[in-house]
Amino acid sequence: MDNSSCSTASSEPSPSSLSPRRVWGGVAFLYLTAVACSLVQFRLWNQVVHLDAAHQPFSLEALLLLKNTMRYYLVMPVFKIRDATGLNVDWIYSQFVAVMILGIGYFVTRLVIISIQAEELFWYFLLLNTCIFIEISLFMNGRLVLAFLGISLLHYTLDRWIRRDIHPASFVVLLFVGWYFCCVSSGIMLVATLTVCTWLVVFIFRGFGNSPLSLSEIAMSLLILLSIYFIYPVLAVEVLKEIMYYGGNLIHMLDHGLGEYILKLGMFGIILLIFLSLAFLYFVSFVWKKYSEYRLFLIIISYSLALGLFGYATMLTGLPAVIVLTNKGIVENPSCFSKRFT
Repeated sequence: MDNSSCSTASSEPSPSSLSPRRVWGGVAFLYLTAVACSLVQFRLWNQVVHLDAAHQPFSLEALLLLKNTMRYYLVMPVFKIRDATGLNVDWIYSQFVAVMILGIGYFVTRLVIISIQAEELFWYFLLLNTCIFIEISLFMNGRLVLAFLGISLLHYTLDRWIRRDIHPASFVVLLFVGWYFCCVSSGIMLVATLTVCTWLVVFIFRGFGNSPLSLSEIAMSLLILLSIYFIYPVLAVEVLKEIMYYGGNLIHMLDHGLGEYILKLGMFGIILLIFLSLAFLYFVSFVWKKYSEYRLFLIIISYSLALGLFGYATMLTGLPAVIVLTNKGIVENPSCFSKRFT
């Protein structure tokens, strides 16, 4: 056998070698097992537990008047399963969270693959992103997992619609499901709603580099606008309830987000915030003009940072988009994945 044949044979992976798909399967199995055995646990937050203890039924009146009803309705299936099986409510919720972590990894990875157009790298990035979000899940509450799933599904759905790569019926269903998961808090719900509104305006005016809208796309855009019209009162009430909870003072709300550092620094903090805001707006305008493919990322991250002044969970809503951009940077760096797999 000649030398070239030997080198070719040695470079090919052996049948027994572990593929990224098998490794991902092993990681997912171990994580699900750890959660099922209560080695990793997530707890429902006290507000929804109290509403369940009060036997609060589903009603429009409760939705509009009581605080935390949106997030209570979001996790109501957990309580229904508890009532039917007698299992511990936190254990049931933990199983849902574990599956949602895998879902977040999938949607983030799909966004990466759509962006770099390299389907052969799917399992590598799915393994990477699943491990990232499993690691993150060990240090956060289950509420943020719902937000991550909602915003990543929303991002994935909007991106596929821009590319004309999704059926209209699937688009409507996935858009609503993604938005509904974001209703875990008023701030995150506001990020999701503003993202959809801004996306719609940019899409209509071909701001994503898309071609003119067809009749079906115009009808779909009008349907989204109509949906936002009906959702707006609920959103407004949720935000108002949050403001009233903090005594009707927006300044007090800053204590629960990045704004607390602005308050501590006083006038210098205000000047610093103005300076950083102007610098960020300049950066956003530069990227917006030069790279149309990053515009949806900019929309999500910008709203997350702006509303993150009032809550850290809201600020972290932009994390899945940041991770997608990081993955994309790995591939486009000549010293990393691109030389090895292309």
